[in-house]
Amino acid sequence: MSLSRPNKPTALVLCFLIATVTLPLPPIHAAEHVVSRIELEEAVTAASEERSHNIEMVQSYLRSLPADALPPAMDSQKIEKAIAFLSDEELTRLAERVDELSADARGAGLSKGQIWLIVIAGSVALLILTIIAYNSVETYYY
Repeated sequence: MSLSRPNKPTALVLCFLIATVTLPLPPIHAAEHVVSRIELEEAVTAASEERSHNIEMVQSYLRSLPADALPPAMDSQKIEKAIAFLSDEELTRLAERVDELSADARGAGLSKGQIWLIVIAGSVALLILTIIAYNSVETYYY
């Protein structure tokens, strides 16, 4: 039996296989992760706390509504249970809307400066009306 010389494509494949097996491979995984485990835990904890806060905010707003605020077909207990099934984005939008409604109800959307301006303008108007009334009474008696 004589050994024949391998043809060119077979020799190239054989050289490639030998090089692949003998050359050192770079590590498959990185030495350090892109995000550390601690950072990941903190992010998950923060997201969980934000979701819990949003759920509590929406539920407390619903509890604060008068009984006749919701249509009879809507059960407040079912609504409160359904809140937990909202996605994070939907819950965040709902919580922002509830916060806006609560702020409007608390101060009718007025800042402290605007409230002081209304109080001062009312006081000035009352003073002017008092002066006008005093002058009209004075001219009436004289």
